[in-house]
Formats: sequence, C-alpha cells, structure tokens
Amino acid sequence: KVKVHYTGEYTGIIGVSTKPIPGQRHSYSWYGGDDKYTGDGSNCKPSGVSRWMNDDVIQFDLDCDNHTLTMTNLRTQETDVIQGLPKGQLFPYFGLLKGDSAEIV
Repeated sequence: KVKVHYTGEYTGIIGVSTKPIPGQRHSYSWYGGDDKYTGDGSNCKPSGVSRWMNDDVIQFDLDCDNHTLTMTNLRTQETDVIQGLPKGQLFPYFGLLKGDSAEIV
C-alpha cells in the first residue's frame, strides 16, 4: 500500500517497471490514477477511475502467475487492472514531482 502526498494539482506516476532506473516508456503504471501506461510510454489510456487526491492510500496487488497489476484506491474503492505484464524482473516505479512523496504503509 502506498500513501500519496501531493503539493499541487498534478499527481505522480506509480507502478512497476522492467528497468531498475525506469522511464515512463518501461513502466506499467498509473498517472494520478485516472490514466495508465502499459509498456512503451506512448500507450497511455484512461483507467476508468477517479484521480488520486492528497493522502489517498493506494493498494497495489502484483499477481506474477497471471501477469497482472491491480490498483485499488482505498478511499473510493475504485479498482483498475493492467494485464499482460512481461515475465522477468519488475521494479517499483515512483515518478513524482518536486515536493511530492509516496509513503509505503
């Protein structure tokens, strides 16, 4: 679970990456909750859930057997799933703006 802390209107990117020092193009992640990236960075699409707010707690469930990453906003109970994660190593990915933070809870 990750608690997000934002100082402005823009939220960060949180998910997993195929590289230890990632860029968006290697990530399977959510940008503020309401957009998601799946693999190459140019593949951004709406997630169908509301934008995260300051102090939201976001739960991430990684299912390596089914190659999925599920994100649940515990405030709204909204859930979204990224399917088709690649086999191999995955690394936590936090793309935050200056002054923002993510706390593992």
